[in-house]
Amino acid sequence: MANRYYNHKEIPDTLEVRYLKELLQAGFRRILENQRYIAQTNNLKRSGRMIEMLNSHPTQIQPSGRGIRGKLIYPMHIRFLDMKKKGNYKIYNRQIWGILYRDTFRKMSYMYREWLSGNMKKMLQDAMDKLNN
Repeated sequence: MANRYYNHKEIPDTLEVRYLKELLQAGFRRILENQRYIAQTNNLKRSGRMIEMLNSHPTQIQPSGRGIRGKLIYPMHIRFLDMKKKGNYKIYNRQIWGILYRDTFRKMSYMYREWLSGNMKKMLQDAMDKLNN
């Protein structure tokens, strides 16, 4: 990927940024889907607040430094559900570390060329459509 420096508020919509946003959004979706499944199958619906937050897709992806920053927003107590004395539900750490660090970040490093070749035709077509309109 290009090694460019940008003001954090002025990151252009480059191919790299599109690629990173797309991967991060997909990773966040997978995390939330897995957490929702774990919460529903283990009947963790005490107040309904956690399920409601997981269903509302509480994510933020915004420019930061030379790239983007992603943020998942949900109740603090979800982190404690991984503790053995609280149930050991594997709803937080296993999902975050397994999906983001083992899968999504690895794809960010090694799959840019494949993503680019798969999306290039559509991006060129979109650019031509904009020029013609």
